Amino acid sequence: KRIYRLAIYVLVLITIIKMDSLFLSGYYSVFMITPYQKEAINGLLLSDGHVRAPKGNGNSRMEFTFKVSVLDFINWIKFDVLGSICTKSPPTPYPKSSPTQYWFGTRQLPFITTLHGLWYTLNPLTGKYIKIVPSIVAEAFTGVTLAFWIMGDGFWEANDKTVLLCTESFTEDEVDFLISLLKSELGLVAGKKARGSGYRIRFSRLPDNITRLRDLTLPHMHPLMIYKLGL
Repeated sequence: KRIYRLAIYVLVLITIIKMDSLFLSGYYSVFMITPYQKEAINGLLLSDGHVRAPKGNGNSRMEFTFKVSVLDFINWIKFDVLGSICTKSPPTPYPKSSPTQYWFGTRQLPFITTLHGLWYTLNPLTGKYIKIVPSIVAEAFTGVTLAFWIMGDGFWEANDKTVLLCTESFTEDEVDFLISLLKSELGLVAGKKARGSGYRIRFSRLPDNITRLRDLTLPHMHPLMIYKLGL
């Protein structure tokens, strides 16, 4: 029994040492998500980011598509912001002969499968998944989140002199929830503006509100996207 227990102890010790070695070598840390990445991912998923679940077994991955004119921005997202969970291959042009947009996906990872469960619900009528706004988004809702949200799905309304967010795909309750988060977490005043059968989020154009909006987001904006703040 003593020999058996000693053998088990040695095996456990060897396993721990190997795991520590792998961690220190960066093997496990490659897929660790930083607070900054978590905040950025929330913003990207609030906009045009998509989580795709595999048809069979395996983990989900995030996917992004942007117009060809912002390739520098796409490369920044893929290699700088999300580099630890992406491959080194360049974004894919589409169509190949005369591309109008670029696409890239992250690696398929367990935590992204978890994201799919949080951000999507199955429509029983169509049998397809639809994106929702999970309450957990409040846990990482910062200026970084808002910056990536605006870069993905926001625009500067010149006539109104303010920023609008395209949230028509969300329900009215979800839009109201996001407006409340903007106020409680970031101190920003916003309302909703009807657009077709949905609603967009419109920031109050009062000077103090716009100044605060820019102060919170500008440090995290890619140069190609600063125009979305009216600058």
